[in-house]
Amino acid sequence: RWRSSPCSYAMVVEKSRYVFSTPDLYGDTLLLESFPVVLDFAIVGNASCPAKGQRPPPDYACASSNSYCVNATVGLSGYALSYVCKCSEHYEGNPYIANGCRDIDECKFPDLYYCSSKGICKNRPGGYDCPCKPGMRGDGKLGQCVEKFPLVAKAVVGYHWWYFCHSSYIISSSSPQREKEDQGVLRKEWWTYTRESKKY
Repeated sequence: RWRSSPCSYAMVVEKSRYVFSTPDLYGDTLLLESFPVVLDFAIVGNASCPAKGQRPPPDYACASSNSYCVNATVGLSGYALSYVCKCSEHYEGNPYIANGCRDIDECKFPDLYYCSSKGICKNRPGGYDCPCKPGMRGDGKLGQCVEKFPLVAKAVVGYHWWYFCHSSYIISSSSPQREKEDQGVLRKEWWTYTRESKKY
């Protein structure tokens, strides 16, 4: 086909991923391949990011409320005044249209956004939280969830509780008998003292 046509063939592809080969010109459908495309562009024409606190111009291209502007240089000679728009962190999509940048649900991508197995992943606009599970404290994002009551503390509290209950049982179980015995001793001592007093 290309021999009978005066037209040239072209395609857009990432330069480092493709090496030209003559058979590619025949368009063999049995050897189809796909290649990544990198599109490098910027908003040009006496344009730059507005300063912080400055109102953007009417033709400002970053239309999404969850986007931000980055000054850029494009072309062989480079344009001094140009910029690109990007979605804010934890957002993805198209920053050049209204509502184009949408929140990422980080909890669906645990390999990219870590949350400890002892934590509970909770998505929120512009980020995510990973509070520790009930009965634990710390930061699940850092993998630092630990029990509020460690094993040593449980052992100490358990021992004190056992000792208190055991001591109370001994005292309560022996108190009536002890009172009777004490009363008997007092009566005996009083009776002995009385009898000896009468002798004199």
